[in-house]
Amino acid sequence: LPKRPRGRGPSTSRILSGWEGPSTSWALSAWEGPSTSRALGLWENPGSPQFETQPLSPLDERANALVQFLLVKYQAKVPIKRSEMVKFIIREYKDECLDIINRANNKLECVFGYQLKEIDPKNHSYIIINKLGHHKGEPVASNLDTPKLGLLMVVLSLIFMKGNCVREDLIFNFLYRLGLDVQETHTLFGNTKKLITEVFVRQKYLEYRRIPYTEPAEYEFLWGPRAFLETSKMLVLRFLAKLHKRDPRCWPFQYIEALAECESEDADDDEPGSSDKCGDPTSGSPPR
Repeated sequence: LPKRPRGRGPSTSRILSGWEGPSTSWALSAWEGPSTSRALGLWENPGSPQFETQPLSPLDERANALVQFLLVKYQAKVPIKRSEMVKFIIREYKDECLDIINRANNKLECVFGYQLKEIDPKNHSYIIINKLGHHKGEPVASNLDTPKLGLLMVVLSLIFMKGNCVREDLIFNFLYRLGLDVQETHTLFGNTKKLITEVFVRQKYLEYRRIPYTEPAEYEFLWGPRAFLETSKMLVLRFLAKLHKRDPRCWPFQYIEALAECESEDADDDEPGSSDKCGDPTSGSPPR
């Protein structure tokens, strides 16, 4: 399970103590913004010492607490004022308000498939919208709600980027760095570890198997058969490219592998135009 970093700032529970809401703690900032280069490195080496021990900055702490605050507010389906965010969460960091809101917004989109949109610039009111809605020609896990679909796409992306097989502890460490602690009960996911290791596995989105000759037993994840049916490596690569605002070709090894999968599927498809799942890898948008 994730190793908790030392030297952290105030806990999210303390930050959230000024308003009525769950005390689920969050970690680190989103993948974009000032910390982009650092966060991109998590895909390259999620098991590095830096990955496990780097402390959070105060702005990261506030951004993570703000995500929790926004998720609870979203369930009420009412506009959220910037003044509320400052009063209950941002507090003494009000001069960095926009930076903190931007970091929190990036996390909402990357992990949960939501986006914070300002609907009243004069009064600075916001709403949260669903960014994972189904688009024509894009496979979708129809039996998953939006946050769970977002979590699943993050897990599938990491598995693909790390060679199609990832140890359980690396998955959980990676999610911890994105702000999701599987040791805690989450507002939207409930028991996150059970969701990943049991529910997604039972639904055949993931394969969960023991690594041979490990004692105590260690486990690893692979894509399950439903994942191959409902998405593709190219769509997952587009998803990742969108999060990083990069071209899919920035990951040449994975790009070639995804193209090979597309060509293989095209060769097996006797009905022309029966599926546009692969298509032009640089056209259209990533899966949402």
